[in-house]
Amino acid sequence: ELVAFVYPKSYSDESHQWQEKMHSDFEKARSLIDADEGNGGLEYPPVVLFGMDSLVELLQKEQSARDEIEMLEIASAGKGNALSVLRLKPVVAREMHLPPVLPRVKSDGNDLRKEVISGLEKLLEIFPDMEVFRGIYERIRKDDSFKINPGCLK
Repeated sequence: ELVAFVYPKSYSDESHQWQEKMHSDFEKARSLIDADEGNGGLEYPPVVLFGMDSLVELLQKEQSARDEIEMLEIASAGKGNALSVLRLKPVVAREMHLPPVLPRVKSDGNDLRKEVISGLEKLLEIFPDMEVFRGIYERIRKDDSFKINPGCLK
């Protein structure tokens, strides 16, 4: 689920102007798609990027996350394993700078932040070289205000 508007890198100085243009153009395209396809149109916001390098970087980060998610899926599938997964809506994950699947160790409470931190710790014990999940662990662990609302779950 990715719609990207990629402008030349030289346009980044006027990023606000191009953000507005992107939103305007996207709404026009969305209304045309919605008219043609009923309600099955674009339900997620676009991303604006400046320069092809930024698109390549975004796609590489998402591929790295997918690779680590595959390893997470394998690790969480084992019987007797406390590790499970938490699935986020892709658009929400992108907005939060997270992969759409996070490790989780369920607890008796309803604190998704603590469950994800425990899941990340468990996953990193198994696969200590994971860069994407290690970065997320460091970020979430330091940010007491980090929350995952149940409405963000897939």
